[in-house]
Amino acid sequence: MLADALSYKLWQRDHIIPKCAGGGEDFDNLAVACRHCNWDFKRDWNPRTAIAPNLNPGREDLIEAVKVYVQKKRGDAEAELARMRAIIGGTSN
Repeated sequence: MLADALSYKLWQRDHIIPKCAGGGEDFDNLAVACRHCNWDFKRDWNPRTAIAPNLNPGREDLIEAVKVYVQKKRGDAEAELARMRAIIGGTSN
């Protein structure tokens, strides 16, 4: 994952609760994510929005919510890619 400088540049420090939503720089709010997942899929999304408001989620709960959200966004991107391929290839789905 961090074997050399090129590998390192593929990863970013992710604020689990985004700074714009009040997340801090403390260890419990930091994770490592690939650039695409962090910037293209998660960006400013707050995982607290996916968890019942009366719960006080821990780090692992928040990370799990992020994983589910990013998987959905990646699936959406795959579906969009398939539509673009159909347009370019002249086929319909």
